[in-house]
Amino acid sequence: MNKPAGKTRLPHVRKPKKSQYVRNMMNDSVRDYHVYVLNVSERMVAMIIGFIAGGLIGITFYSGFFKIYGKATVMTLIADTMIFAVAGLAGSALAVPIRRGQLLEKQQKVLRAQFRDMLESVSTSLAAGETTIEAFQNAYQDMCSIYTADAYISRELKEIKIGQENNISIEAVLGDFASRSDNEDIESFYSVFRVSYREGAAMAKVMQNTYGIISEKMAIEDEIQSKIAANRLELHAIIVSPLLIILLLRLTSDSFADGFTTPAGVAINTAALVIFAVAYFWGQKIVQLNRKVHAS
Repeated sequence: MNKPAGKTRLPHVRKPKKSQYVRNMMNDSVRDYHVYVLNVSERMVAMIIGFIAGGLIGITFYSGFFKIYGKATVMTLIADTMIFAVAGLAGSALAVPIRRGQLLEKQQKVLRAQFRDMLESVSTSLAAGETTIEAFQNAYQDMCSIYTADAYISRELKEIKIGQENNISIEAVLGDFASRSDNEDIESFYSVFRVSYREGAAMAKVMQNTYGIISEKMAIEDEIQSKIAANRLELHAIIVSPLLIILLLRLTSDSFADGFTTPAGVAINTAALVIFAVAYFWGQKIVQLNRKVHAS
């Protein structure tokens, strides 16, 4: 007699890790600006800082158990060490994605600034009577001089040059760059360039107008960023201040510190930590939302 068929267990398939580089139409490895992958040193630094910060927060709120007559015992030291290690590991796990987000944002700022300089260079060359291709070739030389040949925008301009050597239109290469840029200004520039280039419009005038509009928008966004940076600093100060006050009280008042080891003290500390965490991430969301609203 045949056994009833059971559920077929599918093999576990790992999701592929996101790569910071992709292949373009010329099979060259190019950067995907939607993604930032931490290198070994960046990851280690983030983990160490997160471990220390998490451990200190854990010790601040949960240390001092198993004391006898107000004096620390061996069990107190063991418990404090375990609390520091567990809280440190949690902090380390949280620090890595936070640092990745910070570096991804920095990558976008750098690309944005370099793109603005590229637009200025192309616009200047077109105004001097050079062709579109020559303008981008001159921009490549300018960007290599201003930055380096390894700068984001220099690499992208080099791809345009390689595309020309392989009979791939500048329009196609710019479109690939725009799709990887994760930047509205670059995408908008490509849309304007594509239509103007196809219809044979006066590229010098189009580029000057586009450069002026995008530069003005970027200048406004830079001003907004400076204001938001102050808001972020205030947010960090608001979150850190209560932690410093609690640490100070624990160091200066034994009775206050002993209260933390009671069941009620543990419950209150845990609730306070949850509130601090929610307040921090909520504050970050509000800052991000304000930036998007002002930028639009």
